[in-house]
Amino acid sequence: MAGIYADKGISGTSTKNRVAFTKMIRDCKKGKIDRIITKSISRFARNTVDCLKYVRMLKEINVDIFFEEQGLHSTDPGAEFYITIYGSIAQSESENISANVRWGKEQAAKDGKVAFSYGRFLGYRKGADGQPEIIPEEAVTVKIIYDRYLKGDSLKVIADYLTSQKIPTPMKKETWTSCTVRSILSNEKYMGDALINKRYTVDFLSKKVKKITVKDRNIMLKTIILQLLTETLSTGFRKNWQDVQANEK
Repeated sequence: MAGIYADKGISGTSTKNRVAFTKMIRDCKKGKIDRIITKSISRFARNTVDCLKYVRMLKEINVDIFFEEQGLHSTDPGAEFYITIYGSIAQSESENISANVRWGKEQAAKDGKVAFSYGRFLGYRKGADGQPEIIPEEAVTVKIIYDRYLKGDSLKVIADYLTSQKIPTPMKKETWTSCTVRSILSNEKYMGDALINKRYTVDFLSKKVKKITVKDRNIMLKTIILQLLTETLSTGFRKNWQDVQANEK
């Protein structure tokens, strides 16, 4: 036995990040393997094009693939027809899973369920009820950032000031950067909104992600639970946030 080749936790829709799979193919080309045993066609590849590509390539160098679940050898007469059918089913299943996950996120957003990365969200922590809870001392930092920016301070000046005051960043680091300050100034959650679907997967096979710019592809939620800037800073903070976005442009 040449070895066990397994890519744990990696999708079979693309061979791009399948390190073990790629190594197996290389070993086949080197003559170290003459037969591959895999549980099913979906485990070999969930992309019909990739599946057929490698089946044909391996067949040319006399490497047989045995798919246990289907009881099928890739070198059997007519095997490619069945591999195409089963491969298409596997790809369709992956596409449906991807669509269901996307639909689930959109439905959760419509129901007002917003995901928070508390570790990067200055001013909040997860409360006992599972909802965002204001951290008063961090809320003061957010107010400083917005106030200084609207008074004309640059991102770097604000970052240097926060660093000099030994105020920790959202990630609890000592040094602030312009990018960190910008992320806080541009985060719509600080005015009580949550913008969902900022990015989407263009193609579930390639996993290419694209930033959404068309407004009708987004769901804007008005959330009552986000009250950091309306309760602890000022009642007019929504206008402040909008002013900051206007300046950023």
